[in-house]
Amino acid sequence: MLPVEVATAVDQLVHTSVDVDYVPKNETTAAHWTYEPSEEVSFHRLIFRHNFCAGARGCWTETNAIRSGPAGHFRHSNECAYPMSTLGKPEAMRFINGWAREHGITPLGRWGAWEHMNSDVAVGLALDAAASVCRA
Repeated sequence: MLPVEVATAVDQLVHTSVDVDYVPKNETTAAHWTYEPSEEVSFHRLIFRHNFCAGARGCWTETNAIRSGPAGHFRHSNECAYPMSTLGKPEAMRFINGWAREHGITPLGRWGAWEHMNSDVAVGLALDAAASVCRA
């Protein structure tokens, strides 16, 4: 169980949720995914798996759960999709991660830093952390 002070800091952090919906139609594009910044459509990303997964059919949309409409063929809801930066986030993360380090926990990745990062960045940071631990 977390100490009350740490739990209070965690409760200050904000994340978004996304819904990922299957669309059973292959789009004609060479792209792996397309970002759609328009508020005129419900989704913000189209993922064309058939362009990078042999045998895949259809595409997927990713939508902020707040904006999602009714589910179509299949929907996966990801409650904790993206950490959000807020005014109190830097102080909360310093406190949380300070406590974690004092208890032998190395915060890593998107959730350990509470910031969006691609998987290659997260893996690089994990390798650096592992090398540091192995040197100690």
